[in-house]
Amino acid sequence: IGSVSFTTGAQLLNNLTYSSAGATNNNLTLGSPLTVAGTLTLTSGNLLLGANSLVVSGSISGGSATSYVVTNGTGALTVHNVGATAVPFAVGPSATLYHPATINNSGTVDNFSVNVASVDPPCAPGASSVNATWDITEAIAGGSNCAITLDYTGAATGGSYSTAGAQIVH
Repeated sequence: IGSVSFTTGAQLLNNLTYSSAGATNNNLTLGSPLTVAGTLTLTSGNLLLGANSLVVSGSISGGSATSYVVTNGTGALTVHNVGATAVPFAVGPSATLYHPATINNSGTVDNFSVNVASVDPPCAPGASSVNATWDITEAIAGGSNCAITLDYTGAATGGSYSTAGAQIVH
């Protein structure tokens, strides 16, 4: 492919490898929803979603503090067919904060969406929490049995936050 236009209307790609190595702007902003039917490979730079969603029907390869999906609006990263193998969601709330989630679902295989924002959780006092909220949803409610790992490296924490007492709350 010589070029790909990320503009209006939903778009479908078989595979997407995103690398902006050597580019002056290492971010790509989606202008419309995008579905990757195969593998999304993240090697360098960020994909900013804004209000658009990114759906991966295959798998995600790569993803790191220098290359991830930025959920800087209402858009989410959705991965299809999450089952008993740990699936990494390489996401962050901004182009400078990487807060990935990993979901391992030993229940009914389902599609999961993740959006993370830099806000205190509404159900916990800010002084004792991480300044990050992950919105994780499943396509079909019920049947899932998930182990979830969240990384908040670089996130602000309240003055009385303790890693020893950390919990995921809903």
